Amino acid sequence: MDKNADGNITVEEIDTEFVTNYDHDGDGCVTMHEFTHQWNLDYHDDHHASEGMFHHLDITTDGCLKKDDLGMHHMAMDTDNDNTVTGAEFTAWLHHTCQDILLKENEYFCGNKPADIYILLDSSNSIWGPNFRTQINFVRNVTTMFDIGTNTTRVGVLTYNTDVVEEIGLEDFSNKGDLLTAISNIRQRGGYNTHTFEAIRFMRRRMLRNTADKRDNAAKIGIIVTDGQSSNVLLTVWEAAKTKRKGIRLFAIGIGGNTNSRELQGIASKPESDHVFEINNFDALESIRQILAVRTCEACSGDKNDIMIAIDSSSNVRNFEFDLQLKFVADLSKNMNFMKNTTQIGAIFYSNAVSSIIGLSESKVKHSLETRLKHVKRTHGRGRVDEAIRYIRTKGFRRSVIRKDATQIGIIITASPGTYIRKSKRQATKARETGIILIAVGIGDINTEELNAISGTMDGSLQYHFPSARFLSANLANIAYNVCKIDRNAVTAVSDKACGSRQEADFMFMLDGVNAGKTNTRKTLAFIQDLLKDVDVSPRKVRVGVMSTEPKCVNEFTGFDLNTYKRNKKLNRALEKFKGVDVAAVVKKLRQNMIARAKGGRKGAKKIAILFIDEGLEDPVKAFLEAERASIQGIEVYIVKIGKGLLQENEKVEQMVNDEGFKHQSFTENNIYHISNYDELPDIKREIWYNICDCKLNY
Repeated sequence: MDKNADGNITVEEIDTEFVTNYDHDGDGCVTMHEFTHQWNLDYHDDHHASEGMFHHLDITTDGCLKKDDLGMHHMAMDTDNDNTVTGAEFTAWLHHTCQDILLKENEYFCGNKPADIYILLDSSNSIWGPNFRTQINFVRNVTTMFDIGTNTTRVGVLTYNTDVVEEIGLEDFSNKGDLLTAISNIRQRGGYNTHTFEAIRFMRRRMLRNTADKRDNAAKIGIIVTDGQSSNVLLTVWEAAKTKRKGIRLFAIGIGGNTNSRELQGIASKPESDHVFEINNFDALESIRQILAVRTCEACSGDKNDIMIAIDSSSNVRNFEFDLQLKFVADLSKNMNFMKNTTQIGAIFYSNAVSSIIGLSESKVKHSLETRLKHVKRTHGRGRVDEAIRYIRTKGFRRSVIRKDATQIGIIITASPGTYIRKSKRQATKARETGIILIAVGIGDINTEELNAISGTMDGSLQYHFPSARFLSANLANIAYNVCKIDRNAVTAVSDKACGSRQEADFMFMLDGVNAGKTNTRKTLAFIQDLLKDVDVSPRKVRVGVMSTEPKCVNEFTGFDLNTYKRNKKLNRALEKFKGVDVAAVVKKLRQNMIARAKGGRKGAKKIAILFIDEGLEDPVKAFLEAERASIQGIEVYIVKIGKGLLQENEKVEQMVNDEGFKHQSFTENNIYHISNYDELPDIKREIWYNICDCKLNY
């Protein structure tokens, strides 16, 4: 473009180059066909950015690029404001513009099924002309994000004031380019009334009429845009109710301060939080484009997802980049169908250590995620991606918070050099083996090998790589949509896997055989055998030990250590021989050395002790004090108290259980089970099993 080779590109040079190269028929108007054909020749475009670039350059939105259209972008190219554009500035502008278009122009095939979408635009006299054009641009930008076609998504547009006009019918266009041009050509008709009710009625009848092009299997969606209250609120809500009863999903967008919130809520489908958008002005329409596109398409189509997001808080990340990650999490939760019965979202941040922002079970409370994100205090240090994945596997997706019919997905954002690639790969492999799908999001100078290690793919799927954190928002809808396109049939849910598959654990069972007697001790041992039936007992998964410190009660057999039995069969034979223990002494022994490495304990495994205490126990306070000390040392203690009167009247014990010192540790009233007799042990199996298969490690 620099015709005089002076190193600078002027507006005149831009216009001359543009007309010479792109206006093939010399009529002074470059059509989309002319532009895309020449662009693909000039830039060998394999990503189909040409169409997006055409719409970006077409400032007048008339479908025709004229002589000075490209020159109007001269100011954006001139980054140093010296009134000249260097070759480097032009190249940078071209690169960033293309990159932005590629990130934003994601096509949505609604929930992997066809969709018929009508957009209803208020064209009454209350809307200023430029604001109406803003509506048109919004409709065009939203439409750009859909996969338009006869068998995918069809879009129609109605305008309404006193009258209703079908500007574009559902059957009119199957080509996105032609549809966008038709949208750009819509003009404001004007009118003194706002007959929203007539527009909704017209849309319903059009969608339900029997024609050759009717698609019974298509999702039916209506988007109503208005800047004020309708002429008849009751009739509008009535028509909306009739429409929703016919299976048409309605969204309501209110612009400015003259709208009626109650009316918008009456128009929209339930829940209103997902279907009503109230924005301050027409310029804010663009801010809801991606959210609306995803919600309109029901990208997750009812699928249940448990999602944990890991945010990089290492020293490689600047404060504004950390804030952009937090914003990404907040916006992603708005894009997803963030409800108890569909999507749950939890979040952590990591550097040398891992810190929780919110767990899956906590995120069920409305606005809790948004509130937590506002109060995060970041850390610094190395970017331990491996620890983040380990935390997600062992704690974020523990059995008590995940849902059996939901897919567990971990999104790992990293901006840290791959110092611990081998460890990250090992932890990622463990996560995938337990049914977790990992998506890698790399920012900046990230080693592709680490992204491959996290995602477990070599073809670029399940991973993203952006130049900076600023690109997270631009690619938000793409990530949200692709999360929901994951092949769930290829994943085995953790709830279908043996206990111990997700987190290594050392279990110690302690029996109060002294007070229970022979018969009840056998019932307890049978319960333990049944409990361990679905536990993956092996040297690398779950190790099991039983304790006894009273040889006189058990003859020559006094229990066994964690590394004594490595398989279920031999473990069961040993349990058949076992007799009983003195509780307080055993807990003390456990606290001192029974979980030591020499006895089979492992540093990375969670430690769990389960005490079976009979009502004949003489000194429960002593036992509870030892349990408290064990808890302080990181051992997760559960107590099964058996008998109608045990501990209930002991005020000291009750005070200890409710003491803040106990609650600070993992040993609280939630760790205690009370049954009347040994025959009731099977009734608590499920609850105990889920607890011991969870992870409550102290990080």
